[in-house]
This record gives sequence, structure tokens and C-alpha cells, in this order.
Amino acid sequence: MIGHSYGGPLVVKMALEAPNRYKNLVILAGALDPDAEKPEKWRVPLTWIPLKYLVPGALKPSNDELWMLKKELRELQPKLSQLRTRTLIIHGEKDKLVPYKNVAFMQKNFSKVDSLKTISLENENHFIVWTQEELVKKSILDWVSE
Repeated sequence: MIGHSYGGPLVVKMALEAPNRYKNLVILAGALDPDAEKPEKWRVPLTWIPLKYLVPGALKPSNDELWMLKKELRELQPKLSQLRTRTLIIHGEKDKLVPYKNVAFMQKNFSKVDSLKTISLENENHFIVWTQEELVKKSILDWVSE
């Protein structure tokens, strides 16, 4: 199972809820550290009624998700030590949307993972799925066949 960005905590939660269902977990630039989530101040007014309903298109649900995420990550954090699913973390060190400090957070909190591997991409940002597509695919395929 693979999760990118906010999909990172989603796949972790799914693996925790059904540990025998998933053999491998891949977290690409995953947002799991609640302390790293610092929504921009300009987003606050977009949560106020009636402004909330004037926000265009995909920005509205995106903003709502951002405000709920921190609380949900705090609720998920105590359960992370129960994760046992073999896990690969791939993260760009220059990620400004989901800071690289998420990697250290996952390494510390995934204390019972059967096998944990981290691939840090030195000059990459949050969009590694697109900017390093071949490297990401090869890394996953190599890791799965180990």
C-alpha cells in the first residue's frame, strides 16, 4: 500500500486497523508529525462562516482537511508504536509542504515495524512522485524484492 503526503497517515491508519491485510507500506513525503503541521495564517479566515462557503473549488476541502489533520495526527500518534507492517519511507530533504522532520518522527514512532527503510532524496521537494518518478518506482520495486 502506498500513500503520498496526506495519504501517508491514511495508509498507516489502514495498516493499524487491519495489520494482516497489508504486507508492505510505502510512505512518500508523508505527513505524520503533528508538530510539523503548521497551517499558514492566511488560511484561518477561510474556515469562518460565511467566508468558508465563498472559497472556490478544490481549495475548500483542501483547507478543511488541513485544519482537521493536526488533531487527527495527535490521535494517531500513540498508536504508531503498534505498527508492525514492513515500511519504506521516501522523502525529499527540501520538502517545504511536509517538512523532512517527519522522517525522524516516523523512525522514532515506528518502533515495532518489522523492517523499516528510509530513502532520503537530498535535493528534492514534496513532488517526488512526479520529479523522481523513475527513482521512486525503482526504489519501491527493489525494496519489495529484497
